[in-house]
Amino acid sequence: MPRRLSLVFLLLVNITVAIYTSVYHASGTLNVLSYLRDQQQAHTTVDKSAYSPGSSQRITAGFLMPCHSTPWRSHLVDPNIHAWALSCEPPVDLTEPQKAVYVDEADQFYNDPSQFLRENMVGGLRHLPRKPSYLASSKSLEASPQAYQQATPHEWPDYLIFFAQLEPTLHSFLRSSSYGECWRTWNTAWHDDSRRRGDIIVWCLDPTEQAAWRSATRKRTLEHRDHQFDRIVETLRKNAPGQRKSSPWTRWTSSLSGRSASSTWSWSWPWERRRRSWFGIQLPVWKKSSWTLPTWTWPKSSKRKTRAVDRDLWS
Repeated sequence: MPRRLSLVFLLLVNITVAIYTSVYHASGTLNVLSYLRDQQQAHTTVDKSAYSPGSSQRITAGFLMPCHSTPWRSHLVDPNIHAWALSCEPPVDLTEPQKAVYVDEADQFYNDPSQFLRENMVGGLRHLPRKPSYLASSKSLEASPQAYQQATPHEWPDYLIFFAQLEPTLHSFLRSSSYGECWRTWNTAWHDDSRRRGDIIVWCLDPTEQAAWRSATRKRTLEHRDHQFDRIVETLRKNAPGQRKSSPWTRWTSSLSGRSASSTWSWSWPWERRRRSWFGIQLPVWKKSSWTLPTWTWPKSSKRKTRAVDRDLWS
């Protein structure tokens, strides 16, 4: 029997771990790619209604993440989605002295984000785009997705994707730019790599998308707050004295106390109880006030009365 219980316990633990790791853990890396595809479809639909039926807009995305954080190469195969990510190619065709000092692109960025953005981004931190490429008047994306991916320095994209661990750093560098949060998704509760901890955040250049995301976030916050307030009110209502339900034990004790109160003596003892005890037993202490024992007058016998009457008659 203990072996069967151990087997059932281990089976349940393995099922729980398998469900968490396959469904919830690091799920944001796939959700963000679905979001980018949806955004490209949304912009294409708008352009089809506004311009020609066959027109489609290109969007650009940049992943400021450790290399191989998302499977974007296999999921973003749409020719209208141009993307780049921090690379970590091995030092091939380099001499031994060059290999000794080689640092891949991802490590360069995380070692010094400010210097990397100044030297490896078009315009550095001074000349950033104000509008997304699909809203710009001049269309400059004539290169293929492969050429856009391998181009250095990198273009500032329409959508900038990174982990929440990097959010304070980018806030300090891009606070005066047009970038703003337009989407966020939960990724994982824990991770062995500190650079991959937290949510996955998407910043974009489109002010309409930023406003829509702020409105949706505010709505969810208000709904959550109202739900918490309703729960507090419901808890207070249930615990109110007038609404509290009496249990059978409470009803029995109240009836017992009522009976004991009705059967008490109507007179009080001539002593009062004080906090004096003898071997744990409280002893009554007599009051200092005057109190005397009652005196009783016993009636005389009838024989004595008759003798007294006869004596009076003969005297």
